[in-house]
Amino acid sequence: MEQRTKVVIAGSAIYFTFGIYMSWSVIAGGLIEELGWSIAETSFPVAVDSVVFGIAMIIGGRINDKYGPGKGSIMGAVIAGLSFILLAYMTAPGLDHLRYLTGTLFGLLSGFGSALTFAVIQPSVLKWYPPDKRGKVIGILYMALQGAPLFWAFAVGLALYYTGIRPIMFGIGIFFFVVLITSAQMIRVPEAEKLTMQSANSSSVPLKVTLRELFKNRLLIPACLISFVRKFIMSSISMHLNQIVFMEYGLQHGYVYVSMLAVFTIAGCLLGGLLIDKKGEIDMLKVSFLLVSLAMVFFYLAKSFSTVGSIALVTAATLLIGLTQGAMNTSISILTVNIFGIERFGIAFGIIFALGSIFGPFGGMFFGWIADLTGSFASFFISGFFLSLIGYFLSAHIGNKGRSREVEVLNLVE
Repeated sequence: MEQRTKVVIAGSAIYFTFGIYMSWSVIAGGLIEELGWSIAETSFPVAVDSVVFGIAMIIGGRINDKYGPGKGSIMGAVIAGLSFILLAYMTAPGLDHLRYLTGTLFGLLSGFGSALTFAVIQPSVLKWYPPDKRGKVIGILYMALQGAPLFWAFAVGLALYYTGIRPIMFGIGIFFFVVLITSAQMIRVPEAEKLTMQSANSSSVPLKVTLRELFKNRLLIPACLISFVRKFIMSSISMHLNQIVFMEYGLQHGYVYVSMLAVFTIAGCLLGGLLIDKKGEIDMLKVSFLLVSLAMVFFYLAKSFSTVGSIALVTAATLLIGLTQGAMNTSISILTVNIFGIERFGIAFGIIFALGSIFGPFGGMFFGWIADLTGSFASFFISGFFLSLIGYFLSAHIGNKGRSREVEVLNLVE
């Protein structure tokens, strides 16, 4: 087996393992039913994790750019595994008064540990493949991440039926240790890249210089805004799709649409990657944002139709959201490497990813609050439509500046 194939397999295994975080609602259900946690108490660790993850992605990207994938990925795997073991021990009887402290510590460790490991995967994988193959391999990685909740939700739910939540937390921690550490040791960069990194480290550029050069790039802000707009819209869908189909259209079994969203997102990751290799990431982003705006129109109009018409429009909207969500994940990764170059991809991706990770989820919180007040998600559909158009014009702006697959990649450090 080729070394680059091993790297993709190892990276996919790591992404699949981190998919447990996308199934947190199942874990939260166990904490609520078995240990008496409130909804707010189960949401708090996720909020802490999201903020820490976004910030730590920048740190992880810098470590990868400077030292390579080995140190950061293994250290991150250990820390991420410890977070679940800590959660298992700190939810013991008699420690109920420490729930927010437990949530804070878990969020800090899980966010920091997962970011250190997460940040090295894409830069390492991309260094093994030429530009016309990168969309496909990044799509494969995102397929593993997006498909993981289909397994984890079932596995954790089944385990909850036979055992308690605390043994499950301990088991996840051990699983993290075994899979993440084993896979992290398989993450390599080509030998030529190692020599380049060793030469660069002999006179390494200070972090403040690297950041200054990155922020001088006129395309950093538009790229960050694209990441934010995507996350702002998609987090709202992910958090509330089940409530949307019931509150807006009176449709039961919202989990069917949630499952459809997951399946279409998986398909979108690979399909988007293949199209990016053919047409470029700019065109993919522009088409994706236009399709998201169309999905918002479908959601808004579906209430005006009969039950059959509503089902048809909501299904079409869910399909479009899923496919575009997967495609945009891959597109933003390829956009980042094409703007900043492979040598600074780690820290650049960390910055761009951080903005979406930290601030994007507030979209779901905000529109959920509006829905509580008004009894409708219409404000989200309208806002999502216009935000999608903003995303389209931002993508077109980057394309007009010559940032496509055919142009020269910027070399930020002399």
